[in-house]
Amino acid sequence: MATQNITLSSEYTLIATSTQNFFLSLPWLTGATVEVATSDTEVAPTVLGHEFTGRESESVNRALIGTGFVYARSKSGVPLGVRLNVWTE
Repeated sequence: MATQNITLSSEYTLIATSTQNFFLSLPWLTGATVEVATSDTEVAPTVLGHEFTGRESESVNRALIGTGFVYARSKSGVPLGVRLNVWTE
């Protein structure tokens, strides 16, 4: 499990399958917003997701978001660099 630096666009990106654990965080004090949503299948969701920002170094993980395939996107539409750890137990 190594930390990856990935870039999110305005389209949902699959960040973890239904069998993987993950930890997604934003660089501290970016002010950017990320939207995270889950899906029962490997098809990007069409709903509004849960939002979190880099203003307070917020993060999200499997325990907080629940089961399913996990997707994330940049809420502002501007490409956004985030930190991601993904692992299988």
